[in-house]
Amino acid sequence: MNNSFIPAAALLFCSQALAAPHLFIGDNVNVLAARSAKVSIFSKDVVLPDGVQKMVVKFDSPVNPESVNNNRGRVTSNPYILSFNASGNVDIQLSAGKPLDEKEASQMAQKPAFTLIAGGKPVPFDIKMLDRDSITVFTDLSAIVNEDSVMIPSPARSTAPATAPLAHNELSKLQQLYLKADDTQKKAFLKWALNL
Repeated sequence: MNNSFIPAAALLFCSQALAAPHLFIGDNVNVLAARSAKVSIFSKDVVLPDGVQKMVVKFDSPVNPESVNNNRGRVTSNPYILSFNASGNVDIQLSAGKPLDEKEASQMAQKPAFTLIAGGKPVPFDIKMLDRDSITVFTDLSAIVNEDSVMIPSPARSTAPATAPLAHNELSKLQQLYLKADDTQKKAFLKWALNL
């Protein structure tokens, strides 16, 4: 009796794990954080938990998509919070348009058109733009998607002229703050500094 119980329990566990929604991420989309799922900016597919999904995404494309070597850098959108429902064994494709030239890439970065498709049908979703200026080095995007109450306030707009480059004293202070930060904060800082 014990010999048949273990394989049956393993089969039940595996069948439940395989019945989770699976998100496939398009070429011009980066998922920065997802509720109850591990992602990186290099993720091209993610297994999601059943139920309400919430993730931070952004459009990301080469500046000159028509070029083979894409050597002029990248253009990205503001981050967005995408919320939708998904459950069961369903494959979902998250995509944004594919720009053909530099002008289209710039337009799509200003107003990305994200789509979610499952089984050939559109998946309804809610979307909210996050102000890029409101996301600091230490913003925890995982907290935003995992807690409904956490929102990033929009910063007050200033009409003051742009500040001069950092003085040596300020740069030294910034370096000290970085060295005091824990690994999670350092990782968030590097993502912010590299605009990932």
